[in-house]
Amino acid sequence: MQNLSGSVLVQRFRLDRLESQTELGDVYLGADLKRNFQVAVTVLHNAIPYDPTVLSFQQGNLTLQTLSHPHIAPFYGLYQDQNIAFLVERHVDGITLEEILRERRGRPVSLLEAMVFLKSLCAGLGYAHRFGLVHCNVRPSNVRIERNGNILLSGFGFARTAESVMTSTGILGIPSYLAPEEIRRELVTPATDIYGLGLILFELLTGQHPFLGSARPSYTPELSQRVIAAHLLEPTPNPKMLNPAIPEGISQVILTALAKDPHDRYQNTQEMLEVGCAVTGYTPDQLPERLPNYPASSGGTDETLIVTPLSAPPTLSAEQRPGETIPVSGVSQPGTYSQQPPQTPDSFRRSPGGTVVVPVEPDETEAASIRKRIAPVLPYALAIGAALAACLCVAVIGLAVFPTTRGLFALPIINPTATVTSTFTFVPSPTAQLIATSIPLESPGALLTDTPPPTHPPLPTNTPLPSDTPAPTPTPPRTAFTVTIRNNLGYPIYAFRDGRLMGTDPIPPARYIYYLNIPAGVHIFYFCSNINGTDCTERREVNINQDLTIAVP
Repeated sequence: MQNLSGSVLVQRFRLDRLESQTELGDVYLGADLKRNFQVAVTVLHNAIPYDPTVLSFQQGNLTLQTLSHPHIAPFYGLYQDQNIAFLVERHVDGITLEEILRERRGRPVSLLEAMVFLKSLCAGLGYAHRFGLVHCNVRPSNVRIERNGNILLSGFGFARTAESVMTSTGILGIPSYLAPEEIRRELVTPATDIYGLGLILFELLTGQHPFLGSARPSYTPELSQRVIAAHLLEPTPNPKMLNPAIPEGISQVILTALAKDPHDRYQNTQEMLEVGCAVTGYTPDQLPERLPNYPASSGGTDETLIVTPLSAPPTLSAEQRPGETIPVSGVSQPGTYSQQPPQTPDSFRRSPGGTVVVPVEPDETEAASIRKRIAPVLPYALAIGAALAACLCVAVIGLAVFPTTRGLFALPIINPTATVTSTFTFVPSPTAQLIATSIPLESPGALLTDTPPPTHPPLPTNTPLPSDTPAPTPTPPRTAFTVTIRNNLGYPIYAFRDGRLMGTDPIPPARYIYYLNIPAGVHIFYFCSNINGTDCTERREVNINQDLTIAVP
């Protein structure tokens, strides 16, 4: 393709200098004349037909343009000028991970640096996934490092919504970093991007691509078919076999991310990051936010492109890290390799909901802290206990010495043969009441009152006796029920019933919300990716006659 430097496209974007050539197209340093700032313009090698599954083709969808995250290079749109199609992104003054790997010639980076890359990419991808987006093209050429060491993920021009069908649009050259479901043209999910993360982490720690080695060959149809077959059929080699210094735990993290079946991978980036930190002895907060300064291009010597080792983060005391992960045995210091590979703890498990549970054993400092808090109140507690014991002793001695006092606390002895007579006196008042007095008898039949006992007329023989059990009250039929909606999709959804929004809060992925007092009858439910009721994934007609749960999908 001819050099377009100096051209102005759509009367807005000026192409100043050709910076690099990729499988997708030629990348120019340019300027947005309308907003007056620098941009990166990728002029595509070939015109791409309209593809509704790609967000950048949807003129009314501004989701990509609204992505704003410290580890995402902003995307400004896909444009067409006559027969020239081009993508516009923010210009990143730095170097790509692809250039770094090429200059290192198969030499791996340190464990700490690989974890910094993992933390930054997981943060950027996790942010996009929460919007229901899948990048679909996570590869080293789309990972950029600014001069200050900040890591950015670019290449969102061909991102898709989660659960959409993969197409060939935007996928050019060797399919080195495609997930098996992308090759098979199946539905893409956040686990699709997890596969790309696993490939990048594999290459950072071994210096080699799992199916291409350390070489970065040019495209040929035969090579492309061989890589496709490897992604679909060949087992992923254990990275520890290529670099024995890699801890066993992080090796298992890579193999899990590279599982052929997307359901066997980590289901979100936060889970992958937390597991990676747990098996390497780090916490996400301990990892630096950025790498040391990098040169702006790959024009320097090999030495200038070597990733500078980072100092290990400070080790936190037990009081400073309550509830954090436990360093796994076998890792002597964070950021360094141990001769004895660490073993993944058996107690570490990944729950179905995606959350990570790492047990923390209590230490002696916690018990000492508890004793320190109890010590000031201990004398008061002992004094109160002694006073209560003294009062109890005085009471016991008083009862033993003074018989009259003892009689005050003795229960009266009732003759078992004595009877009790009740006298009733009518008290005239605005609210008449009966006063009953019970008098114990000294001997059988001896009454202490001249008032004869009251007599009552006998009950008619045909009158049924009253029952103590009340008659059961009939329960009225229910007219409203509780409906629970569970979201099994990879992105938040909004629920609509009969055309009305059921709640302003979205239902997060792998979570549920229950709604009360849903009237009985047949209702039409819609489940949409936004609050406006568009991009609905499913319509369902449900007869509500009991409490029930609706799973989506």
